[in-house]
Amino acid sequence: MIQFLKTSLIFFLVINSYSYELNFKKNKSEKVSINFTEIDGDKSYSQTDEEKISPASVLKVFSMSYALDTLGPNFNFKTKIFYSGKIKNNVLNGDLYFVGDGDPYFNHPQLVNTAMAVVRIGIKKVTGNLYYDNTLFPQVDALSKLGLGDQTYNPSVGALNAEFNRLSLWTSSRPPKSIIPGMPIEITEIKNGFMPTQNFRSKDSTLESWWMKKGAKLSLRTDLPIRDAGLWSANLLKYHLKNFGVEINNISMKKRPKKSTLISTEESLPLWNLVTLTMEYSNNLLAEAIALRACSKSSLKTLSLKSCAQLIAKTINIKTPPQIFNSSGLSIDNELTAKDISQFLKSNFHKSWKNYTLLSLLSYSGQSGWIRNRLASPAYNMRVFAKTGSLDFVNNIAGFIRTRSEKWYSFSILHTEDKKRDAISKLDSKNYKSLKDQAESWRKKSLDRTDSFLKEFIDNN
Repeated sequence: MIQFLKTSLIFFLVINSYSYELNFKKNKSEKVSINFTEIDGDKSYSQTDEEKISPASVLKVFSMSYALDTLGPNFNFKTKIFYSGKIKNNVLNGDLYFVGDGDPYFNHPQLVNTAMAVVRIGIKKVTGNLYYDNTLFPQVDALSKLGLGDQTYNPSVGALNAEFNRLSLWTSSRPPKSIIPGMPIEITEIKNGFMPTQNFRSKDSTLESWWMKKGAKLSLRTDLPIRDAGLWSANLLKYHLKNFGVEINNISMKKRPKKSTLISTEESLPLWNLVTLTMEYSNNLLAEAIALRACSKSSLKTLSLKSCAQLIAKTINIKTPPQIFNSSGLSIDNELTAKDISQFLKSNFHKSWKNYTLLSLLSYSGQSGWIRNRLASPAYNMRVFAKTGSLDFVNNIAGFIRTRSEKWYSFSILHTEDKKRDAISKLDSKNYKSLKDQAESWRKKSLDRTDSFLKEFIDNN
């Protein structure tokens, strides 16, 4: 009898340990896809985890893993400056060639170094042109068609990128002008043609030429996305060359000839460092440029944001073929399930790229990134290691979680109200502002529910 009771108790405890049920509270118009999978065991908890939902920036976990697999953690982007012709009496009778390698973190310090390298070899005047060569992979004028077009998180991307491909305007004058003198920007004020909440509208998607809403209330410094990354980068280099007394007349695009002389090379931070920045700040430009550079190593006939994303999708070892159209997640057309995300995370938990682990690339609750202020109390600090992803009416988080019993799980929580998400994407001016206001309120409520849900899982497992 005693043996029977012992056996029954053990059986009850085993069954009870698997009886925990997920219950993310949602209204009828919302969708969730949730999965928690034990890392070193067989436990799995789910709630409609095969529902396909836009992963938003959670997708960066996949694209950055692919980049590390393809290029290696210590890969460096190399941006170079060459000259053709001959230098005599501080005059280059020839041309300069500014050649891009896709570095998305090429900023003023690197531009200054490049300009000073030209000065050091004795050039004070260039009789020809400053050519920019961004032929390594195709340049696009925007990462996504999502949104109104004036968001700095949606700039151009190409083999040459500088200062995150965003332009700062000084708005105390009318029309506003570039904070950096001499940049190719044109602003024209008009009264009509703007969506609610929109202050700028692009005149031409390939030029830095904008309409501005007449009477728009702007901060003293306002940023706009750049639509021609290569031309923008070359103009910034010309600005720094001018500051060092180097005269150049024209800028144009041209592939570097083989008969040219290398002046200098600027190497980027190592890839693992760039990936960490990409994940922590969820920077879309970094994600797309890094992914394109990795995809350029493949045998793709035509390299584009879409073809690169589809190549990455093929390398993801999950049951359901993912629907992916870019590498940053800045699209509502991307779709994944929580189950597939969680399974991918579990399979890569112990993986490392020369000692750099996926876990180390994520943000830590209470400590870093977009979850620095989430689950920040002593009871939950450093128990969630994750990547977040959000769009209007989309709020996601995925990564790893350490429970109260010190067990590790991979997890994914995807939450959306997709009918409103679709409605806001149609850019209907009558409903747009109202939907935008609702989206912010919805996100705050979703964050509260998600964090409470994560705390409950930690406490009960």
